[in-house]
Amino acid sequence: MLELYEILASLHRTRVQTATKWLQAKGLLVPMAEPWLKPHSPEWFATLEMWDPIQAAMTRAAISVAGHAEICSVCGDEPAQDFRLEMFDRPSYGVDTLRLCDDCLEARKSTGDLFERIV
Repeated sequence: MLELYEILASLHRTRVQTATKWLQAKGLLVPMAEPWLKPHSPEWFATLEMWDPIQAAMTRAAISVAGHAEICSVCGDEPAQDFRLEMFDRPSYGVDTLRLCDDCLEARKSTGDLFERIV
């Protein structure tokens, strides 16, 4: 079931990305504004809870266990840095930033998510 879910989620992401790019190319969808949400900020959590409540809950739990927010948004490891999806891969909705450790950054890259470091 997990493998099926991963395949379905990947296909869904591809459909959303394709539809987003098509709508933007036709001028029917304005790209996401340049300001970005700082990972683990109150605004970041508020937005993430709307689009991915499971990820939001998992990140909150990891922060609670670690005792601070300077951890990976996915696995809770340290050190972690702030990343944003590359411009062509950003959705026009939801959260396009994560705080990632090196391992999770590589795992995301292997699934097609390309991130750039936020300086």
